[in-house]
Amino acid sequence: MSERGSATVVTTLLIAGCITGGVVAADVAMVLGARVRAQAAADAAALAAAGEPSAPRSAAGRFARLNGATVVACSCPPGSPSIQGTVRVEVRIPVDPLLLPIATVGAEASAEREPVP
Repeated sequence: MSERGSATVVTTLLIAGCITGGVVAADVAMVLGARVRAQAAADAAALAAAGEPSAPRSAAGRFARLNGATVVACSCPPGSPSIQGTVRVEVRIPVDPLLLPIATVGAEASAEREPVP
C-alpha cells in the first residue's frame, strides 16, 4: 500500500483548518468591536437622556443614531430639571459576521439626573 499523496491531503486539511480558524477569529473580533461600539452608544444615549429632562427619549435616540445604534428601550421619565431620577437605555448595533449566527449586539447604560438647586 503506497502512501504517496498523503502529505497533500494532510496539508490541504491543515490549510482549510487555518483558514476556518482565521475566519472565526475575524468574526469574534468583529463582534467584540461591535460590543464596544454598542456600549459607547448606550453610554452616550443615557447621558444625553439624563441631560435633557424635557425630552429624554428623543435625546437618547438622537445620540444612539449618531453612534450607529438604535434605542430598544428607554426607561427615562420626562420631567422638570429638578426631578432626580435614573435614566436607563438599551441599544442595539447591527453586525454581519461571516460564520457566527449573530445579527445584532446590544448594551445597556444608565445615568443619574441630579436635581438642579
